[in-house]
Amino acid sequence: MQFTQLNVVAYSCAQEIPSRLHSHLPGSRIPAVLLFGNQSWAVTYCGELKCKKLGPGWGDFVVANRLRIGDACVFELITPAAGGTGSEGDGKVVFRVQVLRGDLPEEITSRGATSQDPIVIVDN
Repeated sequence: MQFTQLNVVAYSCAQEIPSRLHSHLPGSRIPAVLLFGNQSWAVTYCGELKCKKLGPGWGDFVVANRLRIGDACVFELITPAAGGTGSEGDGKVVFRVQVLRGDLPEEITSRGATSQDPIVIVDN
């Protein structure tokens, strides 16, 4: 199972995961890895919250990659946590991330401008 999510970045220390993607992810707090370029960042996936998010570590990713408001990130789920949804801390989640720098076409920025209105592609 893979999904791709495009969100326009608004700087914060957390990145909310859209509710329609929750069923593809575990319902617990587990380690996650963001892969971008030749580097990886350890973050925490906070799946136990009503508003699931990438928490601790996300701010480091934002700073290291100089993300700005108006940039967008594409998240591809590479490895879901062992045990699938509802997993109690098993495994980790791995996302491949693409960064799109500002000046995006209107057809992209008019969609995906918030974490609850992303562009989502689900590939079963």
